[in-house]
Amino acid sequence: MAYDVDWSLVEYHLSLGQNVILDSPCLYDEMLDKGIAISTKYGATYRYIECRHENYEEINTRLRNRVR
Repeated sequence: MAYDVDWSLVEYHLSLGQNVILDSPCLYDEMLDKGIAISTKYGATYRYIECRHENYEEINTRLRNRVR
């Protein structure tokens, strides 16, 4: 349900001619497809940026030490 709200807000702001950045995990192909479809509908440029950290020891350290 949260993704539906996100996409509704994205579409609303694009319909007003505003720029949009959606910062969200992209765990499903549908996320990419939906982003491309909405950006095409409004003539917006679509960019997908994936941030990855391949050092799993560092990832585990960050997860263990972060403030909950």
